[in-house]
Amino acid sequence: MRHEKEPPITVIHSRNGQNGLAILSMEQVANIRSSFSVGICFTVQLEPKGPESRLVVVLDNLLTNSLKDLAQQEGWSYEKLLFDVGIHAIGRYLDEAGKPPFTPSIVNAAQIPGTRAAQVYFEPPPKEPSDGIIFGYIGSKVYWGWRFGLAAVGFSEADARRLGVPVREFERVALAGEGKYWRRANDGTRTFSATPRLLEELPAGVLPGLERPSLTHIADRLTAPRYEASQRQFVKALAFMHGEQPDMPNAVKEAVAAVESLSLKISGLGSGTLGDCIKELKRQGRLSPPLGKVLEGLWGYSSEEPGVRHGKIAVPSVPAAEAYFAVNLAASAILYLLDLDAT
Repeated sequence: MRHEKEPPITVIHSRNGQNGLAILSMEQVANIRSSFSVGICFTVQLEPKGPESRLVVVLDNLLTNSLKDLAQQEGWSYEKLLFDVGIHAIGRYLDEAGKPPFTPSIVNAAQIPGTRAAQVYFEPPPKEPSDGIIFGYIGSKVYWGWRFGLAAVGFSEADARRLGVPVREFERVALAGEGKYWRRANDGTRTFSATPRLLEELPAGVLPGLERPSLTHIADRLTAPRYEASQRQFVKALAFMHGEQPDMPNAVKEAVAAVESLSLKISGLGSGTLGDCIKELKRQGRLSPPLGKVLEGLWGYSSEEPGVRHGKIAVPSVPAAEAYFAVNLAASAILYLLDLDAT
């Protein structure tokens, strides 16, 4: 039994950043009965702070013999090679099938096919990944490392094999996010720890290389320094909507706040509410009455809905459908206001 506070060996994540698990140990390599296969047995954690689970990566017996011969020829550790092939197979599984089922010690371990992963382990990818894909991979692994309690995560030959790039590429591409999304360890190794911005933007789907479609592209339109407050608020709204525990009242609150911040910039008001901005834009003749009513409706909803802009004795509750409608309306308002600012 592992000590409760012992950290994972490493984390494995899907390349889209949506799934991850922690490898706690590689237990053994054993023949699987009634088949010509070998199983690489791992103890894993499927959820942060969750219980231990078990996985077996299944390889063809002849293939494992080939791997053993290769390790001897190259002077590699056979056990380390099996470990790397095993986590490569688990990564492919996360990409293609999502998280494996939870299997505690009282039931048979979940089996993951590993033969194909082993066969392609040494093959170059059909298409060399872009810097954006490598950047997203780095951010995703650093994020999931933090989720599973690792102070920092490193990038090894196994990561390089998974993407099909030289391991030095992680160092080169990581420079673009250093200090912003992660920090490099002081020892100069390929080891990085997460920044608060990474923890906010990856779940929201706006991390470069891992962007989600639709709403997340609104944040990309707010990259100018004068829009920084609005961008941060809209990113928070998306994080509240798409987080592990969605918080719809705060999603609406931050989305409307993003519209309000942008409106203050565009109207020229130094302070005030969205309602004040609407009045000023109308006075300036820049806001048509019909669209003004739409913005007033958004402002009125957020002001009157308990728990969105104002406190409430009971726990606030905003239906998901209403929240998505309000946040999408806020996104449309942002695009409209940006066009006003450009004219």
